[in-house]
Amino acid sequence: MAASNVEVTDRAMQSTFKLPEGFQSKVVEPGNPKMVKREVKNVKLTPSAFMKEMSLDTKQKLANTQEMYLPPIIELLDMTETTLQKFSMLDTDRPIFQPFPSEITFQNYEPCETYEVPLILRNHDQVPRMVKVIQEDSPYFRIICPNDVGRKVAPGMTTTFRLIFVPEESKDYIHELICVTEREKFLVPVKAIGARAILDFPDFINFSVCPVKYNTQKTLLVRNIGKRETKFTLQTKKPFFVEPIHGYLEVGESFQVTVEFIPERIGDHSEDLILHLDTGEDIFVNLYGAATDVNVRLDKNSVMIEKTYISLANQRVVSICNRSDVIVHFRWKAFATPEEEEQQKIRFVSDLMTEEEEETKQFLKECAEDPTLHEQMPILIRTFQNRRQLVQDDRMLLSDDVFIIEPVEGDIWPNSTAEINVICRPKAEKIYHQTVYCDITGRETRLPLRIKCEGLGPKVILNVDQVEIGNVFVSSKQIYEIVMANKGEIPAVYTKIAARTPLGSCFCFNPSEGTLLPGGYQMLEVTFKASILGDFIADLFFSVQGSCEPVQVTFKGCVIGPTFHFNVPVLNFGEVSFGFPKTLSCCLINTSLVPMTVKLRIPGDGIGEISRTSFSQASERRSISSWGNIESDVTLKEFTINPSFDIIKSHVGKEIQVSFCSNTAKKYELALIVAVENVGLEVLAIPIVARCIVPTLEVVNPHIDLGRCFLKHPYQCMIKLQNSNDLPACYGLVPQEVDDQLGILYSSPEPYGIIDSCSTVEIPLMVEAQYLGELNTDIYIALFGKSQFPLAVHISCIGEGPVVHLSSTKIDWGKIQVLTDVPKTICLSNESLIPARVMAKMTLENPKWHLEPSEIVIPPLGHTDLSVVAYLDDTIWSEDKVHLVVENSHTRSIHVQATGIGTTIVPNKPFGPVLNLGAIFSSNVCRYSVKLTNRGRRRHQIYWKTVGFPLTFKPNPQKHSVSRDMKYRDSSVMGHYVSTFKVRPLRMDLKPGKSDILTLEGESDGPRTGHDSDTMLKAGKKYETIVAGQQHLQALGATTSIGAVARMQKARKSYGKCGLQHPLRSFPASQDFCKSCRVKGHWVHLYGKSDPGGATRGKMQPNKKYVQCTASNNRECTRDLHKRKHIHEVSSHTDQGEDVERTYLQPENEQVFNKFNVTQFVPEVKQLEVFVTINIIYPKRSSKHTFSAKFNTRASANILPVRILKVMNLVGSHQGKIAQIFRYADGRRFEVVHGQLICEAIIGTQYGKERIMKVNVHCEFIAPILELIPKQLNFRVEKMISDVGEKSHIQNPVFISNFGLLPKVTSKSATSHVHWCRNHDSLLG
Repeated sequence: MAASNVEVTDRAMQSTFKLPEGFQSKVVEPGNPKMVKREVKNVKLTPSAFMKEMSLDTKQKLANTQEMYLPPIIELLDMTETTLQKFSMLDTDRPIFQPFPSEITFQNYEPCETYEVPLILRNHDQVPRMVKVIQEDSPYFRIICPNDVGRKVAPGMTTTFRLIFVPEESKDYIHELICVTEREKFLVPVKAIGARAILDFPDFINFSVCPVKYNTQKTLLVRNIGKRETKFTLQTKKPFFVEPIHGYLEVGESFQVTVEFIPERIGDHSEDLILHLDTGEDIFVNLYGAATDVNVRLDKNSVMIEKTYISLANQRVVSICNRSDVIVHFRWKAFATPEEEEQQKIRFVSDLMTEEEEETKQFLKECAEDPTLHEQMPILIRTFQNRRQLVQDDRMLLSDDVFIIEPVEGDIWPNSTAEINVICRPKAEKIYHQTVYCDITGRETRLPLRIKCEGLGPKVILNVDQVEIGNVFVSSKQIYEIVMANKGEIPAVYTKIAARTPLGSCFCFNPSEGTLLPGGYQMLEVTFKASILGDFIADLFFSVQGSCEPVQVTFKGCVIGPTFHFNVPVLNFGEVSFGFPKTLSCCLINTSLVPMTVKLRIPGDGIGEISRTSFSQASERRSISSWGNIESDVTLKEFTINPSFDIIKSHVGKEIQVSFCSNTAKKYELALIVAVENVGLEVLAIPIVARCIVPTLEVVNPHIDLGRCFLKHPYQCMIKLQNSNDLPACYGLVPQEVDDQLGILYSSPEPYGIIDSCSTVEIPLMVEAQYLGELNTDIYIALFGKSQFPLAVHISCIGEGPVVHLSSTKIDWGKIQVLTDVPKTICLSNESLIPARVMAKMTLENPKWHLEPSEIVIPPLGHTDLSVVAYLDDTIWSEDKVHLVVENSHTRSIHVQATGIGTTIVPNKPFGPVLNLGAIFSSNVCRYSVKLTNRGRRRHQIYWKTVGFPLTFKPNPQKHSVSRDMKYRDSSVMGHYVSTFKVRPLRMDLKPGKSDILTLEGESDGPRTGHDSDTMLKAGKKYETIVAGQQHLQALGATTSIGAVARMQKARKSYGKCGLQHPLRSFPASQDFCKSCRVKGHWVHLYGKSDPGGATRGKMQPNKKYVQCTASNNRECTRDLHKRKHIHEVSSHTDQGEDVERTYLQPENEQVFNKFNVTQFVPEVKQLEVFVTINIIYPKRSSKHTFSAKFNTRASANILPVRILKVMNLVGSHQGKIAQIFRYADGRRFEVVHGQLICEAIIGTQYGKERIMKVNVHCEFIAPILELIPKQLNFRVEKMISDVGEKSHIQNPVFISNFGLLPKVTSKSATSHVHWCRNHDSLLG
């Protein structure tokens, strides 16, 4: 089958693409090509080779093609679908057919001419195979198939396809041919090369022998001899250079090209000059040159320059001899090779990067302090960029501070000599050595030159080498003079060298630095101020700029100290109180001729902190534990000297004050030591005598009784202290240690204080009782300076808790609903001075009452409400007690009782008192399940029954088969009536906490079939019009149930005008079901419409008007049009007359669609029929549509027509236009069902049933309304010619419309050759 398809396709292609008549191909198929591997060859194309290649036409190009390679395979096919020969001896990487040429090339063609190239495909397999050639659509290429196309090619044989090329212009074309075999698809590339530019460069450029580092140039005149203009690029490598690099050349024009040869090394050099054309070709021109050294040299290799004073200069001359035939250029360098220069540049750049990082970090720190500096960040970055650029651009010419060469670079003509000046300017007194290098054209290596020079410094001397100064007072000032002279030939700059010894720093020179002219002198003033006693020898030095050796002078002498004494022999403090300071004074007199610096200290004093005074202890309230420091190892500083350091002038006295504050009860015998600066540490001493004691205090009231105290309420009392001593004392109340077992807590707002000598003080004390009953505790008072607590006070009291009063001790709820929270409150009042913490709880386990809150804190002398919430879970009388546990007081009780009513059966979802099941398809079963749970404490045996649901006729199963016997055709259908809704299970047994599922199922035999869509459209045209281009309206409510406003009247006789005589009490208005015609909810005729007595008559009254209407069973019923009224509000009533639901309709001013708006009317009780005016309000329109509907007040439910919007394509003269059509559905497609569920139960062990629940059930059974557009489809089937055997499909849309209000799942079927695209679908209402 695959072979036949290929044959048909290729024949069609051959018939489609034909050569022009009279066309004769001039291309001859080459023979015996060679198979080679495809390799990327770096073949350098010379200008002559490129010119030859571009001169070939398509025929010559094909004739010169002697090689072929394997084509690229793009896809592997399944051979089982194309041939019976499923196996091949060739590998999958090699195609079954080998193409030749492997790449088809057209070149040197003219526009609008026809060119042809054969494509030969040879079968390399061992069995016959088929092949075809396809291509993408192209206006320039087409394939001519052979005559035997579609047939298999024998092994080793070939088949030839011809490719026709018709170019529109002389430009490049790229195309691909796809060869399809039975196993794979592979590509044959097609390339058409248009016009090219040809630049007549030579194949080889020879510079012969040239001097090294010399610029040798050659200039070429190049013409464009091709057929198109070109943009080109020239590129080469060192040591060759080309100019220009880029260019544009028109056809026939020419330009100059300069090639330079600048070798850096001697020897042969060869590179390629690459010509890049804008068409993608690269042409290579070979460049060759040889470099050699020329006769250029220095007349000497080293230079010795005479001795030179620093800051002066000396020079020598060096000659460069050029014995060559070219102009040479020389440059003096500091490095021997260019590589060393590059390394130096790299070091410079590295240092710059390090410096930049440091500067950036510092700058960022400054920016963190001042954000305005961020704007200067680019300046810093730009600065370092410029510095790096300067380093890169540096030519690295010789630059030195000592040796200077002039000129540093220049040119020397052939057979000439240049003189070079070498200048030396020494900076220090030393010998200089340096080698410089001459980089000169014609020499590969740089010529070295070694330079040597010695620098001389100045000569400075002093008039003396040693000075004797004798004895001097310490800190006295002595002045001496010395002379400095310059014996050299250059100015001398001298500077005093800082001394490294303490004595050397006592000498000061003026001037300490300066400049001496050659042969000049300078007087130096030396000032000496001794600071160290004893003999000394000091060596002092001067440094001379440019000289290696310093100038020295030596001073010798002896330093002696001053004399002084105190005005008192001893400092006696006597007895002092612990922690109270005392101050004494004395005078220190200087009897020497020089001032002295003294420092005073007491060696026996402490080295720690300054001693604590009693005033600081009382004010800062430090810890009592730090008071008893008699046995402590911490030594405090108890003496204060003012001043402890001072300068006393000659023959002057200084007053010294010594303050003593003892923190140790003992006797003191110490000394005040005087230390003189630069003399000694213990030059003079004066004795100190003192004694420290702690005074004794007494408690006036050691026992305090507070009586009865509320718990944790503070009470205040006073403690009296008496001091009988002559010294003051410091006292402190010992803080109480925190412990849960303490019965009394105490504190004081003034726990610390000072009591003066022979006086009394009162300490305020705050006391709190912590426990009930009699409590006792001891309070201790500490004295500053004693480690033990000598004073104690006994405190006693009786602890008492809060007093709580209740507003009532009994609460009775009476009868309340079960499973409902019913709260009551009780007031709790606190009649004490402390808060009352009350915890409320019930007595019984699993109580039926709960308390809110369960924990209460009543403020002092306040009151709080306690909420007691009853939640009964059983319909019996219950009682319990509320216990109020008052913390630290008596427990109180409250008696509570209540009786539960209602039921403890709880559904898991809405289930009464009204259950509206909504709209249900009449063909489906209405099922509603609810989970009932017993939340009570007793067992419930539940019984269910249904009341008030209409009956449905169920025919009995036919015992006789439907046959042709006439005796069975007229027999009446036998059956029975069943309730519309059933409940299961009818009996439940629910234990406490258990659940069960109750299921309510309802079904109807369905409403009668209404009118079809065409009939509805025809009937609706009297109310609606076709409106094109307006906004779509939604569907009005499918069913609108409006009940009667009057009680149903009972019939007394058996008659009815629906075509059959009804028995007594069988009116459809009574049961909503006509037992004669088996129609639910249809209109029936009733006599005596306005009879006050409510009785009916047995015949039709002549003064009434009647009309006939047709029911769904084609029987006639009489409808009365008597007394039309308009109502605004209607109610839904049950058969017992209870008002279950009331519906209020929307007023006219509310522009809401899908709502009814009727005029106001107060209904009469005995009126049987009412008429309602319904206004349909359109959205965004001021107009409205109005129509009237009649309702039967005796029917339990009435049905309104359905208003539906339909968008469809009009036929006939309005074909193609979109219109809106409003349709009415017959009201007989709906049935409203009402009824009740009654639940009775036996609770616990009681006798008899008890009604616990009643549920009113409402449901509407409707029938679906579907329509198909169009109702007839016409298909036209044509046979199409195709390459592949595929089935053709013809599709036509069919629109299915759902006019109901519920989604409808449809199932579709069709005969053979016709099928639905979607067999199942869901249609929304």
